[in-house]
Amino acid sequence: MAKYRLLGNDELKEMEKEFIDFLVINGITADDWEKIMLQDDKEEASKIIELFSDVVFEQIFRKAEYLLLIESERIMSIHCDKEQMHLIAVSSRSDEYDLNNWNHIDFSDEKVLKHVDLFTGRKIYPELREQHLFKLSNEGYRLDKGQIHNYLLKWIE
Repeated sequence: MAKYRLLGNDELKEMEKEFIDFLVINGITADDWEKIMLQDDKEEASKIIELFSDVVFEQIFRKAEYLLLIESERIMSIHCDKEQMHLIAVSSRSDEYDLNNWNHIDFSDEKVLKHVDLFTGRKIYPELREQHLFKLSNEGYRLDKGQIHNYLLKWIE
């Protein structure tokens, strides 16, 4: 059973070189893979693709430092260190401030501050770090480089 999800055909095509390297590292030759595919051994092929998918997602989320969710009424930015998540959340109480356009909002303006709420918090991962980050990505969070998080952090200070 996969820890994450199976990569789709398009994703596998994009990662063809990496998949071939994975097969080689795991002692599966091109002939072996061809036999699996020709014999239509879907169970064996699925196991191999499942393992490769887990490796790919494990690498992606092991390297992840920031996750970000931006919607019209809220921004959720998470710094993901090794032990816990550090959240900065901004919530708009007014239709006047669409947080999708956060970079056009002056958060130091007193008028703006009357219409937005700011929350911070920390949370220890409730499960393995990489699996939790994967779940958050399925909830709409995307990997980020941290610019918004650092901007909001400066605003807090």
